[in-house]
Amino acid sequence: MRPDFSGTFTLNRGLSEFAFLKPPRMRVDSIVHAEPSLTVTTLQIDTNGANTTVRKFTTDETPVTIEVLGKARQLKARWEASELVVETSWEHSGHPRILTDRWRLSPNGKQLVVTRHQEMNGGPVRQKFVLERENSGE
Repeated sequence: MRPDFSGTFTLNRGLSEFAFLKPPRMRVDSIVHAEPSLTVTTLQIDTNGANTTVRKFTTDETPVTIEVLGKARQLKARWEASELVVETSWEHSGHPRILTDRWRLSPNGKQLVVTRHQEMNGGPVRQKFVLERENSGE
């Protein structure tokens, strides 16, 4: 069964793994999921300051263009069993960059765990973001 990612999730920095990259000071993802469509609004405070990114995409691998910090990126998503795979690609300093996120909900639905793999100039980087679902009042 495919999960419904709808909800508001706040990054738990203590449970997350950032590799050598500087973690954001704060991150909140608000997700509206009506299969196959997702809208993810991310508010993040990091080395770039406070910024908001809105990603609208579908889970059927249809490529879309999104904007992150004023730069265009290509995004497509697909299901692999109950895990959502989101691939984002762009060019950085003339080199292609691909970021692959794998989303899964914890068994109790209270955590969204995103494992990230990206190729960087120094080699592959793996990260894990653990986001806690805000109480929905249920």
